[in-house]
This record gives sequence, C-alpha cells and structure tokens, in this order.
Amino acid sequence: MKKGLFIGILLSASTTIFAIEPVQFGAVAALNVSDVSVAGYDNNAKIGFSAGVTGKANFQGDEGVFLQASALLSLRGAKYKFYVTDPLGNDYRLKGMFNPYYIDVPIHVGYTYGVNDDYNFFISAGPMLSFGIFGKDKYDDLVFNDKNEKYDKVTEKSDIFSDEGGWKRFDLGLGFKIGCEFFESYVISLGYDWGLLDVTKYNSAKSQNFQVALMYLF
Repeated sequence: MKKGLFIGILLSASTTIFAIEPVQFGAVAALNVSDVSVAGYDNNAKIGFSAGVTGKANFQGDEGVFLQASALLSLRGAKYKFYVTDPLGNDYRLKGMFNPYYIDVPIHVGYTYGVNDDYNFFISAGPMLSFGIFGKDKYDDLVFNDKNEKYDKVTEKSDIFSDEGGWKRFDLGLGFKIGCEFFESYVISLGYDWGLLDVTKYNSAKSQNFQVALMYLF
C-alpha cells in the first residue's frame, strides 16, 4: 500500500514537471504588515519585510495558468500591550513586540490575463510553509527598586522560539495575491496570508500578514 502510494506521488510529480515550461527565476523584496491575535493581549500590526528568490513556470497547453514557488527570509510578528497592577497597587500599561524570523515557502497556482504585449494582470493562491529560524520577544517588565521603594519598568528580551518564548517553529497558511507584470520582467503585487495553525504553545494565536511585493524575473 505504502509502496503504491509512493509510486503514485512520483508519477504525479513527474507529470507536473513535464507539463510545465522552463522555469523563469527572479528576486523578490516585500514590505510586510503583520499581526498575531493572542488571547489576553491588546495586539497591533507591525512592519516587517521579506526578501528572497522565486521561480515561475507556465503550464503547457493552458495559456495563462502558471505555478510559482518562492523561498523568502521574512520578519513578521506583532506589537502588543498588557496591563498589570504591582503589589503596591499601582497600575501599569506595559508593551512588547514579537519579532520572529521565518523562511517562508509560498507555492501558488495562478492565472495571467494579458492586456497587451507589455502588461499582464494576474491572480494566484496557494499554501505557504513557514519555518521559524530565530527572533526575539522584546517586552516591558517590572523590577522593584529598593532605593525608591517602587517598581520600575525595564526592557527584557527572550528567544521567541525557546521554551520561555513559547513560539512554535512551524506554521502553515493560505495565501492570496493579485498583481501586475510589466514587460515580462517587472512585477508588483498585493497579497494576504492567513495562518492556519496556532503559532504559540500556550495560547490560541494565528498569524496574518499583508504584503506589498516587488519582483524582477530574469
């Protein structure tokens, strides 16, 4: 059974490979506006980036249909605020920032509509695999000051993918993208990715990311 399934996967992959035209490679740079909804925190979006490489190929016999996959280094995350009362009865509004870095691998199938020889519009969608590599959770904390007999705010940092940080290293999402291609090489696109898995070990929290990207295809 397993052997037959493996052979079936190989045949399917081979059929896909031979059904596409030669791959066109390129470079990608993008601005991210990301957020993570974590229970118990007042979260806000933060600015990040993505940069990497991409490959695109059209399907033979299906004019306009294409397959595109990328490998991107991405900074995402969110800003957050939380409220505490110290043992002396003083209220504090503390803040922090999640700064996880991922290797993102979006795999999209799309359709291109040719306006003329120089301009094309396209739409695409597909899954995105994300692998956490490093990052920090930077946040406010309270430390008692013996001299002044009060609590002072200090800045703390922790490895976001450690047990203390509590983030998982793998995420899976679905992405959607629209854009325009100029002169067969220059591409500008708008995209949105929805996380399907909880990114932390201790809270229900899923990621979202809006992206404006520029691409050059060689």
